[in-house]
Amino acid sequence: MNDVSRTASAARRTLLASCVLVLGAACSQPSDATPDLASASVDRAASSAAAVPPKPKPKPRPTTGAEGQFTKFMEDNTAFAAAITEASKGGPDAARKAYDARKDDLKRQYDAIKNLRSDAVSEDTVNAFTENVTGALSDICSPGMGTTAAADQFKQICADYTKLLEVD
Repeated sequence: MNDVSRTASAARRTLLASCVLVLGAACSQPSDATPDLASASVDRAASSAAAVPPKPKPKPRPTTGAEGQFTKFMEDNTAFAAAITEASKGGPDAARKAYDARKDDLKRQYDAIKNLRSDAVSEDTVNAFTENVTGALSDICSPGMGTTAAADQFKQICADYTKLLEVD
């Protein structure tokens, strides 16, 4: 397994653990468990002095070679997650249709990049890839919170997406 595959595999394991923690914690918390914001005191002067400057605008992603393949995958993965998230408003069956409609193309793209040599892409691209998959997983898995039958169907879509990104 090369460095890119190891990074993707590690990211996937981290994402799975996060997904389980988020879904498990969200399912076990009572719905009226809201923090007591009145008792929290914030020193606004200290917080504004310690404010982090805004991130610089990202550089345009490459569109050719291995870097271009990653860029294309990330663009399509973002669109894939957005389509599923939007469709989830119509329920789990609509989300499943959105997932099934685009999963084969995304899987084909992922298969093309997952076994590239470690020096085929920059560290920035690997980091962007990891952030992209993390964001997509969060978006796709978020409707699965709860213990209803519909939540179970959303959890299955989340599990299927995670399986789609497995490294052989």
